[in-house]
Amino acid sequence: MKLLVALDIDGTLIDTTLSFTRIVKELSAASDNDIQALRDTGGFNDDWELARALKAWLAAGRPQILPLSPRGPDGAFDVHALLARLDARFDPGDLAPAAISLYRSGYWRDERVLVQGPVLHALAAHHRVAACTGRDLWECARAEELLGFTFATRTTMEDAKKPDPHALLRLARDDEVIVLLGDTAAD
Repeated sequence: MKLLVALDIDGTLIDTTLSFTRIVKELSAASDNDIQALRDTGGFNDDWELARALKAWLAAGRPQILPLSPRGPDGAFDVHALLARLDARFDPGDLAPAAISLYRSGYWRDERVLVQGPVLHALAAHHRVAACTGRDLWECARAEELLGFTFATRTTMEDAKKPDPHALLRLARDDEVIVLLGDTAAD
């Protein structure tokens, strides 16, 4: 049996908690409790979406609108559900460029490896190993630096955004069984 082991990166191979939280706090001025309140809704896997939602929620005076709905296709909360429940004047707009800039300026170095490179090399000696990540190519390359492992094949946000099944299926060959390891419903 031929096996493809597809691995998510954030939260599976690398702990992104420090970089994620640092970016969210800097862009939104939120406290740890504020961040946890929105994360407890079950979504917000993008730091820029969480920062945008928090900034709007805080600007509106922390209104009692939790829990939130509707959910997105993966069951996770969608930032637009929160924004729809607030006055439009509180929406700070797209914070992705600012979040990406902070991350690339060095915040990625705050991340910690959960699975060491030798483990991935040993796995790759027996099975085909690929990355199926929401990271972009630049971020994926930084993860590979931290891990000490280069993925022969990968899906990044430039290819397909999870939970689109194409993100995973584009990695597989016809004769392979796929095993995906991730940490969220989007995986």
